[in-house]
Amino acid sequence: MCSRLIGFNKVYVSTVLIATTIFASSSSFAKGTRDGGGATGAVCFQDPRAVEKIISEYKNGGIEVKPGDVLSIPKELLTDNIVDSVNVLDLIEARSMKYTATGEPLELIEIGADQTIPQFVEGIIARFKEVLPGFHQLLQEAKNKLSFEELSVDPDGIIPYDDVAPISSINLKKCVLSTIAYQEGERSAHNLLHVDGRIFEDLSEKRFSKMNRATTILHEVVYKFLRINTAVKDSRTARLFVSMMLRKDLTLGGIARTFDRANLQTLEKIVEYRNVGLYRSIHKKGESTI
Repeated sequence: MCSRLIGFNKVYVSTVLIATTIFASSSSFAKGTRDGGGATGAVCFQDPRAVEKIISEYKNGGIEVKPGDVLSIPKELLTDNIVDSVNVLDLIEARSMKYTATGEPLELIEIGADQTIPQFVEGIIARFKEVLPGFHQLLQEAKNKLSFEELSVDPDGIIPYDDVAPISSINLKKCVLSTIAYQEGERSAHNLLHVDGRIFEDLSEKRFSKMNRATTILHEVVYKFLRINTAVKDSRTARLFVSMMLRKDLTLGGIARTFDRANLQTLEKIVEYRNVGLYRSIHKKGESTI
């Protein structure tokens, strides 16, 4: 089946067909992986035997896989009756972070009940106006280069992007990592955002929450920002940066430690950050708040 374009509505995406696309979707059980750019989710099942089934199908096809690999999931397993939850890794990481001084979890900004996903993403980006105006401008430019008001729904799933580092808090006996979104033409002027329709459309908000949907789109904006402005080639840095963006007390130190030294210096040059010495010092010494 071919993918199709849909637009956002007040909850997440509209089911009204806008247009068909010429982009072919991936097979429902792809055996390979590719590098770069995918937003990855932990798809957790009510019964661990679902994970065993996925891995056995790979092995039956002559491919050895292990827990923590990014895998395709058969369509018949992606229903509300079988899936327990889908959580994008960025949000898992953000919710696992703790304040160093107290050991308490970070307070995160959550999407409002009446807030649309575009409004939420705009609001998160707007927070940088005061903290880092240069970053704010670059994030806006990245967002504008994405097909932000339309998504290409791939009804048969997405070929896995193998560009993630596992998160220890995920129960790999009940959960499988899978690519749930990616952007086509990473370095082109405008990108089309693809989402796994079996997850974005077929699963209810009880299984794949509105906050997870919003964080997935935010991840793709951040990844576009990184691909344009840095040498980052995987989504690990994007995940960390999204985690920092979602914290209520946005800080320079938290942002700085998102990047390795080379990419931090690259960004400093782009945004012409005036107090480079202080910024690097924060990155080196860390902060007591996180």
